Amino acid sequence: MTQVKFGDYNMSRHNIWYHRAWIDDYLFKICVSLEKDPLWRGRFIVRRIRSELETFTDGSGAILHVLVRFYDKKTHKRKDIWGDVLDIQSNMFLWMNEFITNDVQVWQNEKPYDDPTDWRKRK
Repeated sequence: MTQVKFGDYNMSRHNIWYHRAWIDDYLFKICVSLEKDPLWRGRFIVRRIRSELETFTDGSGAILHVLVRFYDKKTHKRKDIWGDVLDIQSNMFLWMNEFITNDVQVWQNEKPYDDPTDWRKRK
């Protein structure tokens, strides 16, 4: 099996398993980066909840539409966003920032620098 490269999405494949593997790998790497972040320590996660493959009518390829869920382990808040893989790749960190600042309101409701909790070991 070939390894899926980060940021190397190929729309010419017709196999839904390729597209799902690509987005799952992309989201896994984002979660790993959030775990390594010294401020959040794995507090926030992002997962694929649902996906639908759209094949192009001319047979040139396909693109995956994905329902992505952002989740906060501390407040148990979550937010779902639909987008295609290209939207997700270009807007992921903007959506994550909006979730943290606007939906969870971390900076208004708490002081994350003073919280020593390691969220990596909690579900």
